[in-house]
Amino acid sequence: MERLASDRIDRAAVPPLGRLFAPFALVFVAAACGGLPPRATPSTPVPTQTESGEPCVLANPWDLTFDQSGGIAGLSRSLQVVSSGEALARDQRMGREVSFQLLAAERANLEAALSSVCGAALGTPPPNCADCFQYAVRLEGVGGRFEFLANDAGLAGHPGAELIDLLRSMLEEALVE
Repeated sequence: MERLASDRIDRAAVPPLGRLFAPFALVFVAAACGGLPPRATPSTPVPTQTESGEPCVLANPWDLTFDQSGGIAGLSRSLQVVSSGEALARDQRMGREVSFQLLAAERANLEAALSSVCGAALGTPPPNCADCFQYAVRLEGVGGRFEFLANDAGLAGHPGAELIDLLRSMLEEALVE
């Protein structure tokens, strides 16, 4: 069979396969071996005081945001609750969003947990942990703003552990199909 000049491949125009796949192979190997760096955590402590410098006070109206992310599956969930008990749960990875109303008892439990954590010394950044769940809790209201970060590696004995467990269970219950 006779080859035409137009059938010839210009080898200079086609890069070797190694150059095409090397970056992907490197990322795959690094991820499989746990060699990718963990998410950055703040190097300075998260304030335990309100922006005005006063201790955190739980006063109506307030707005709470709880974020849960990370883990091996790459979870990305959030829960927003306002002082009236209205709540919105989101699972960004699944594309699911559920709004609901807390019962009076649930709201009272949440307010008690918030009050116990609000003035606690939570300014230490969580330890590094590549496959842990990361938690962020933010409370804004009349008393100012209060926030803290935690993860599974540092949750045992953490002053915010009870609040995180409560928020995590509310989030999971709301997102059950």
